Amino acid sequence: MVLSFSRMLYLEFFSSQTIEHFMSGHRRAFHFFEGVVKKIRYDNLASVVLHRIGSAVQFNPRFLAFSAHYLFDPSPCNVRSPHEKGRVEKTIAYVKSNFLSGRTFSSLTDLNHQAFMWRDQVANCRIHGTTGKRPVDLFVEQEKSLLIPLPKTDYDTRLTLGVKSTSQSLVQFETNRYSAPFAYASRMLTLKADDQWVSIYDKEKLIAQHPRSYQKYQVIEDPRHCKGLLSSRPQGAYFKHRDAFLALGDTAHRYLERLTRTELYLPHQMKKIVDLVDLYGQTEVRAAIEHALSHNALGHEYLRNIIQANRRKRAASQPLGSPCSKINPDLIRSTWVEERDPGLYDAHFQIKEEDHEDREP
Repeated sequence: MVLSFSRMLYLEFFSSQTIEHFMSGHRRAFHFFEGVVKKIRYDNLASVVLHRIGSAVQFNPRFLAFSAHYLFDPSPCNVRSPHEKGRVEKTIAYVKSNFLSGRTFSSLTDLNHQAFMWRDQVANCRIHGTTGKRPVDLFVEQEKSLLIPLPKTDYDTRLTLGVKSTSQSLVQFETNRYSAPFAYASRMLTLKADDQWVSIYDKEKLIAQHPRSYQKYQVIEDPRHCKGLLSSRPQGAYFKHRDAFLALGDTAHRYLERLTRTELYLPHQMKKIVDLVDLYGQTEVRAAIEHALSHNALGHEYLRNIIQANRRKRAASQPLGSPCSKINPDLIRSTWVEERDPGLYDAHFQIKEEDHEDREP
């Protein structure tokens, strides 16, 4: 955004061209200038102009509400007439040649950090070729006092969606899932997102807020949201099984990440894999997960088959005969068996006794 008189510049980069980012850029520019200009020129981008026939313009209703909030007049250029906003076009060329050319950036945050420094220390402090003065000096001395004062509250530029939380009290946004307090599980909620935060509301009440993740298939949780879920909803056992599975280490984290990209039902998978840990032990399950990751074999059935195949392979390599102490004492001394809770076998092999009470003839 370039002020026509002083050539004072506001520069910021965004991850996309959505109307939410477009309005957010305006809002931050107004705060940077500490005021709002009376008129802003635009080309006919969809965020501002929905349809145009000659001089008849149908504005984007959301952007029209935004401009009304800040009391500025949106003024679209004629079609295919970029010269009508030449100050911006020239400034874009200046940004490309003087700032972007030859630079490298590690992230969007790093890009904007460098852009803000260049904007404040170079662009707005240079002697402008047309005015012969520094933009910052002209702005402070003559232009700033003519701006419209900022409103008391900013326009809410965030993307707003209606969402339904799952039985595990998670809501989905893009490819990621964000947690809400357990009391709001299986409820219709409102999600609002900007470039930094994802906020979850119950009507007007803010109930959760998370840093926005730009990775894919992530579960972003606040541990406080899970408290009470196990006792209030049977489905909350998913968290218990998931935590027990992740306790296996980094291998389990990588396996769960891949599982989330499939259509498999995660609560069922977590329960069955934890059953395998109880039955076969952490060592065997961890080894099976490593093997499964190398072959992209996802699901508890693959893990069970791998474990059983490994056991058959080990049994085939043992010497024939009973490994009693008289035949092979070294084998007995070197054998290690992971301890098991005997109650686990009762859970897997429940046998109901028949009722043998005597009956009257």
